[in-house]
Amino acid sequence: MAVAVNSSMACLLLLIFSHATVVHSQVDVSYSVEFSNECSDKDTLGPITISTPIYSTVLEVLQLSVDTGGRSYRFSASYFEPFDDNGGPGGYFIDAINGTTSDDTCSWFFYIRLPSGIEFKPNIGVSLFRITGEDFGVIMRFESFQNVEEQNVTQPVIDEGTIRLITTNYMIEFPDSQCSDKSSLSEQVTIRANSPAQYVMQNAADQFGSSYRFSATYFGSELGYFINTLNGVSSENNCFWIYFIGLPDGSESKATLGISSYRVPADDYSIIWRFMQTEPEEPSEMPDNAIVLQLLTLPSIFAVSMLVAYLF
Repeated sequence: MAVAVNSSMACLLLLIFSHATVVHSQVDVSYSVEFSNECSDKDTLGPITISTPIYSTVLEVLQLSVDTGGRSYRFSASYFEPFDDNGGPGGYFIDAINGTTSDDTCSWFFYIRLPSGIEFKPNIGVSLFRITGEDFGVIMRFESFQNVEEQNVTQPVIDEGTIRLITTNYMIEFPDSQCSDKSSLSEQVTIRANSPAQYVMQNAADQFGSSYRFSATYFGSELGYFINTLNGVSSENNCFWIYFIGLPDGSESKATLGISSYRVPADDYSIIWRFMQTEPEEPSEMPDNAIVLQLLTLPSIFAVSMLVAYLF
């Protein structure tokens, strides 16, 4: 039986993890998907046990759940930048899990169950909350907005050593007039060295708005992400989004790793997306463990920002 906890208790419970050095040990996390009676008559999924590196985010746990549990744990998420001067809320929003989509009365919220059995809803999102030890539980719950009460938490400050920032060139190009007559876009994006190419795309959407909005489908750990839409242009009629890596010396080549796997090592590298005619490089059928991930900017999501669980 879960035990409720008030704001001060939750803060105190997590304060002992307030500073941590990055390590690579694995921990087991219990993950389940629940549906409140007033919102859905679906049965609970799980719990399943997920092995993940310590200090993983809840978002990473959700992603691993698709590899572990398959089609039933598939989820869709939207991403947008902070919408006020104070920097929040923003980031990822869970739109749907197991084919159940947020609506005007019910939405997806995440809860944490501590090893002691205490359960609470953090006041931060799934890409901020980190798993700090063994036997934590993560619960995604589809419920009415009226039932949700957030608790303040203190999260670990991860000692990542010296952080080196680099500048990456990011381009969206339309070289094939038979696919699109749109004009190309180009910006310089600041990221941490060795960040995945996906972070370049996220930061571009944050910094430069809806022109850099994109949606992607995740085909599991082996196949990674397939870009469906970028700059409002969707793959169709043998025209697809293909990305290239540009080196500081001006040379470039088609990427051989997905956007979540390729890491940008230094200044003056380029991430280049081209919309062009080519054979699709996605599976002929969507596998059981596919995730749809939509990254959006403020204009398209502000109206529903209070209807979904925020996950910065």
